[in-house]
Amino acid sequence: MNNEESYKNNKMEIAEPTTNVDDQIKASNFRQFAMETTSNGDAENFVDTLASVDFDVYNPVATFKYVLIAAKGRSDRYLVRGVEGAAYHADSAEPTLLQLQKRNAQHDVLGGGRIKYDQKQKTIFIYGYSMGFPWRNGSLHHITQEVCEKAFPDYNISWSNEGY
Repeated sequence: MNNEESYKNNKMEIAEPTTNVDDQIKASNFRQFAMETTSNGDAENFVDTLASVDFDVYNPVATFKYVLIAAKGRSDRYLVRGVEGAAYHADSAEPTLLQLQKRNAQHDVLGGGRIKYDQKQKTIFIYGYSMGFPWRNGSLHHITQEVCEKAFPDYNISWSNEGY
């Protein structure tokens, strides 16, 4: 199934864009800190221990906000983070970003969107955008898909730029 067919077949929840001034400041501060960080050997070793995908999901079927983080370990890595019930994308990013900051690990929040996760059907649908962490040069949902495919090899994973 191609991405456009996937978009048409997935019933996305209609959601109004969610953000506020505090969320915008929080996201901006996370990005600013990341730009000022340089890794050392210990930080790089720590990054290499992190799971590529970490979804904090408590229901077998859930739609939640996610972020894509680039982190520098011994090699460059992408980390996908999502938290069911997170009010803002920064809330999905915060646990991992605080760990990276504490260890002074070089990282960047590339952007975010939403994930429709269905454990029963073994599907993951990646879509939308983040107002707190907007994509700088177009979405990178295809990278999120690649990372998720490695973590969930038996799932059908697709993406679309449509929707919020």
